[in-house]
Amino acid sequence: MDSLISFSQLQTKDWLGKQPKGTAECVVMPKGDSGADELSIARGQGRTGGDCLAVTSATSQQGLPGMWIAKYVSNGRGATMNASNDRGYLLPRGVKANRLSFWLRFPAGFREQSSAKAAVNFIVGTYHYDPGRLGNGPVVESNNWHFYHQLILRHDQAKGEWIHVVVNELPQHQRGVSKGFPVANPTQPAGNYWELATRIYLDCHPYMSEAEMEHPITMLVDDVAFEYVEATHQVQIEMKLPVPVIPRGKTTRIPVLVTNSGYKPITGTIGHRSRYSWTPILVDRSTDRAIHRQQVTLAPGVTNYELQITPKQDMKVGTAMQHGVVFVPDTEARPKNHSHADPNVQISANYGVTGPSDCSPVHAAVRAIVE
Repeated sequence: MDSLISFSQLQTKDWLGKQPKGTAECVVMPKGDSGADELSIARGQGRTGGDCLAVTSATSQQGLPGMWIAKYVSNGRGATMNASNDRGYLLPRGVKANRLSFWLRFPAGFREQSSAKAAVNFIVGTYHYDPGRLGNGPVVESNNWHFYHQLILRHDQAKGEWIHVVVNELPQHQRGVSKGFPVANPTQPAGNYWELATRIYLDCHPYMSEAEMEHPITMLVDDVAFEYVEATHQVQIEMKLPVPVIPRGKTTRIPVLVTNSGYKPITGTIGHRSRYSWTPILVDRSTDRAIHRQQVTLAPGVTNYELQITPKQDMKVGTAMQHGVVFVPDTEARPKNHSHADPNVQISANYGVTGPSDCSPVHAAVRAIVE
């Protein structure tokens, strides 16, 4: 898929404001900890010899490099506005995408010591909008759809070379939710995750941590693009919600059918992705024991599980709930000791591993309203 934004020119809001009225384009903006990073075009420094974007933090007080990509529209008088309706999405409506791909390059010596033992050192932040709410207003975010992909970049291995990052539809965190994890493709049933994205940011994390080198520090960014990867899996998960709404103070039991469509057993880790404050329990029906993030071996055919959900009695009526189940085959699990990851899983083709998460796209989810 073509790059989301051209780096042959610096597409800032100032640039867009000089375009004809109504022109809608993706623009770049500085982020970092202070939002004062300097943006410029690095001529001939792209990964294939073309131009790329340079994001520079000039001083230690500015933290580490970070940037936004967002969709804006020109007012024809030198300024811009948030785009509305279908024009507010990063991708044209109807274009399929389930991966975000981009390339980064940092100076040799940047974080080479800390990255060998990092828990998280890079964040991809996302914002999404429900197309069912489209009107004349700005399209930025709805339903608290601000998610975080918490990643590890292996600067000690890259040593100043280009790092390819590939991020799927399974974020590690949602804003304001401290207990639990988002389900895979959490913008459903409104639409697919990346297809509803309105803006993203790429940012070093922790923002003010030791860079292990002198400022100024420049992060090169190239070939930011959405992709669609057709994936088939030996394991499929099906969940069937037995009731349209979930009552407070009572346990709703949701059948979970995990099918191994192969002819050999497959081993991996199974668990739920939910808000833990909603007391979900995943039960193995063959033993009636609760399991979560537990290694299992699935025989060919169907294995029966049950997701039990008991909303608290004082939970607000009308609360929307999402609960998912994931199975992570050992062949796709987060690599041990920071080895390289499968590019179809979370991240990346080189010099990167997943953040601390369940990262397999083998998943299913249910959504319900509390009564």
